[in-house]
Amino acid sequence: MPTSECAEDFLFEFLSDKYVLSLPQPLRMGLAYLISKKRKYDYAESLQRVFENNIHILKKHTQNLAKKIAEIDKKEVHVAYRYGKDNIESVVKNLQKQGYTKFLFALMYPQQTCSTTETACKVISQILKADNYKIATPYFDNPMFISALAETVEKETKTLVVSFHSIPLSHAKKSPYVQQCRTTTKLLALKLGITDVHIAWQSAMPKGKWLKPSAIEVVEKLAKEGKHTISVIAPSFACDCSETLFELAYDLKEKFYQCGGKNFNLSTCLNSSDAHAQLFSTIFKTLETTK
Repeated sequence: MPTSECAEDFLFEFLSDKYVLSLPQPLRMGLAYLISKKRKYDYAESLQRVFENNIHILKKHTQNLAKKIAEIDKKEVHVAYRYGKDNIESVVKNLQKQGYTKFLFALMYPQQTCSTTETACKVISQILKADNYKIATPYFDNPMFISALAETVEKETKTLVVSFHSIPLSHAKKSPYVQQCRTTTKLLALKLGITDVHIAWQSAMPKGKWLKPSAIEVVEKLAKEGKHTISVIAPSFACDCSETLFELAYDLKEKFYQCGGKNFNLSTCLNSSDAHAQLFSTIFKTLETTK
């Protein structure tokens, strides 16, 4: 189970990344130190809520997804994370020791921004030569992705809230993230035949300017308008984690009910579903044949 010390180490590594906090290094490192010290206990507690049999639910889903993709493609599929244990660098170096020289990367970030795709791509480019790897492009508009998302939405849904992870406005200005989120939403709405669709932004930090409106603000407004039944989906998360299992499934749901809502339907993430495995299998096959 995660300890406060583990939580502090992770938070410091994450927040000291210049692609996450776009600040001069001394200020970034100092702020990362202060935040990781302050938030380590709360963060460890929140992590403990998403552990099953001593494994983080996100890691469980990711590992199961990798196994399914491997079964489909009849090839080895390895999981690597941007931060912490089993990070990209350690996994790649371990595979290199085993004799592997060529790598295909499918990043589990449907939409592109600095703090996700760009920081992962930077690490890959630092540890491998350009002709030794390929990275798949974001799959925010992939028809298989849209169809898989649509299958998770409650039938007969009339009001849909599409919640994406918020990012700082400074990041939004220099990445296609917002437009890609809007495209995902538009394609999903068309697939479902729903016109009453609302984009929301969740998981923003308390300080700084981030994308709005928040998911809390959106569901509160809908409930007060008399829309007592809503469905919520979070297409920027490939697998369920604390942001979906508690921030949405508990906190957002509670707020909706407090404001007069009656029925709150939350889609699960694609996790290790067959549709998700087929999507990534296709992504890998396309990447493999791309020059």
